[in-house]
Amino acid sequence: FDFVARTSPDQSRLFDTVARSCYCIVLPSASTNMPACSQMKTVEHWKLKQPVEMLGVNQSPNPLRKRTPEISQRVHQKHMLTMKNAEKLRLNEVIVYHVQNWMDSSCVPAGKDILRLFECLERLVRLMEYSFSKLLFPMMIYTERYVRATRPVKGTELFALLVTAVSLAMKMWEDYGPDLELTAHVSGIGKKQISELERAILEQLQFRLTLSEEDVEEFRAVPCRAVGSL
Repeated sequence: FDFVARTSPDQSRLFDTVARSCYCIVLPSASTNMPACSQMKTVEHWKLKQPVEMLGVNQSPNPLRKRTPEISQRVHQKHMLTMKNAEKLRLNEVIVYHVQNWMDSSCVPAGKDILRLFECLERLVRLMEYSFSKLLFPMMIYTERYVRATRPVKGTELFALLVTAVSLAMKMWEDYGPDLELTAHVSGIGKKQISELERAILEQLQFRLTLSEEDVEEFRAVPCRAVGSL
């Protein structure tokens, strides 16, 4: 205690600040009206507040205590982007899983090749001013039902089959159907081949093109991570 009595005002102030911050027994000093050593009390008895400065240096507020609208917006955008990426990955898994099941065992394409094929198909559909996301599952469900009723698909038949199936989906789910000549011109597939495939698909599906939400959910419910890393 003699050492504390001989300290300078600044040093004494530091001792008081540390003691109040740590909630320990506070030593008496010349800069505070504290009781004698025999009557020392704890900080709780003095109802002291957290010091706002130490040796003349103001403490800056913690930026995490209050979230500004700008920070909240950035956090929300990051969260939405994460969800969008997860949904995109899951959709890719569904596409690759089903397409690989359609194919003949001798010519099963890799996942990356399937996704590139669907990217090309998406550009073709948008070029004809249709929504690919709206037509994706009807197209794939029609194709799967046709393949189950007939035989596995050869590598060279896949693109023509998907183009024909998406053409049927346009006629069923859009306000106006695609023009056959435009479809043939954009896809590079002959009009006769598209017409014959349409007829074959409709016959195998018994002209039933309506789908329920349960049909779509069942189609999406593939084993998680079934295709591994894409």
